[in-house]
Amino acid sequence: MEDREREAEDMTASAVPKVLSPTESAVRVQDALQTGPPLDNYVQGEPGFADALKAAYAGDTTFSKVLAHPKAYPTFEVVHGLLYVTNRFGHKVLCVPYGRLKSRSIRELVIDHAHRTLGHLGAQKTAEYARRWFWWPRMTRDIERFCMSCGACQMAKSSNALPAGLLHSMPVPLYPWQSVGMDF
Repeated sequence: MEDREREAEDMTASAVPKVLSPTESAVRVQDALQTGPPLDNYVQGEPGFADALKAAYAGDTTFSKVLAHPKAYPTFEVVHGLLYVTNRFGHKVLCVPYGRLKSRSIRELVIDHAHRTLGHLGAQKTAEYARRWFWWPRMTRDIERFCMSCGACQMAKSSNALPAGLLHSMPVPLYPWQSVGMDF
């Protein structure tokens, strides 16, 4: 057998796709939809993000206290100048102070990345997604306000108002100018 024939057989054998059972593929798709891509890689990839966080910690009222007395706050940990907190699931998440990166708020940048990554799924899912990697006080409130200001979310949001009622005709007037109607 020649080299090219052996190579062709190897290529054919490696080209056969591995067939997943329906349950395996469904679980993988479901996991991908629930977890989404890691948000911390996107946000921390921003130029100057870590430096902006370190500089903003000193000006933030909550995190400056933690940095001043780290032993008094056992759930917090400082790693390479960045502050992490252990969330309710036992995972270490990055603390985001109130501060600016270039012309934008650091928190707004994190929310915007999470919101766009999920595809405008609303405040609750954006908050759940962002909480896996980041934390700051009143985070949910900030995310709700951001989503309320998002034009794409407001246009796609379903209406929670009652359906419009049936039209009713006006009563027939008894004499001229008894009733005057106007359309706007």
